[in-house]
Amino acid sequence: MTSDDRNSVDGDNDTDDSSSVDSSTHGVDSEDSNSNGNVSHKLKKPMGIHKCAKVLDVLSCIFLEQPIDEVTEKKILSEDQSFDIFATHFLGTTLTADAIAEYMSKDGRWGSTKRKQVNIERKCGRWYNVLSEKYRDVSWLSVENVVQFRPVVRDTRPSICALGYARKSNTKETVGAKIKSMEAQAVKLTTKLLCEFVYGSMDTPAGSCLETRDKKKAKQAFANVGGGMQDLLNHIDESSRKVRLVFIDFAAFSTNPDDIKTFMR
Repeated sequence: MTSDDRNSVDGDNDTDDSSSVDSSTHGVDSEDSNSNGNVSHKLKKPMGIHKCAKVLDVLSCIFLEQPIDEVTEKKILSEDQSFDIFATHFLGTTLTADAIAEYMSKDGRWGSTKRKQVNIERKCGRWYNVLSEKYRDVSWLSVENVVQFRPVVRDTRPSICALGYARKSNTKETVGAKIKSMEAQAVKLTTKLLCEFVYGSMDTPAGSCLETRDKKKAKQAFANVGGGMQDLLNHIDESSRKVRLVFIDFAAFSTNPDDIKTFMR
């Protein structure tokens, strides 16, 4: 297998590096992008994000077009309230609530302003599918990578299929907590990084062999996760398109450099 080109994406898992892999059925390419994706990492200096298209990409990561059970909450928010959510994650922004409202109004994907009786008060705003706060791992630094990556995925979709991969180690956490971690990664991979399908491996060490992962495991069901590593490998082999393999960071894929090299051949 040979590598051809490289791309980078953003996110967080066991570490904060971010990666994506482009591959065909005969090759895998990857590039590490050292960016922090935690909400707590708030930069005071924006990084060239004040372009309408970039701002809209940021907003679409927080206010989703479609609801997702247990991931989004349907709310009516005023212009000031929606701006406050945006600004919470982007300290140092010079944008105003009026500017954000104008961008959203012209774009149209969030609909028009509505009036609703909330308790005994008339409220004016838009209905949003608001991403739960624990999933909002966007920052100035991470968004700069994401807004460059998303158009690439959209533009190349006819010829390249974006497949996501999530992994969770065998930690002392409860099974429920580990499942939630897997599902949270899947949400980011589908909504933020535009993956068409997501596969994943739970209770799997980061350094384990990629080719043999999940071979002896019973298939586990997670929301938005279509199967394990063996299912991913089958999808790659059977795909009529090239494959872009996307993972939250290198630790989510593998921490074994030699095994990654073998996997790429």
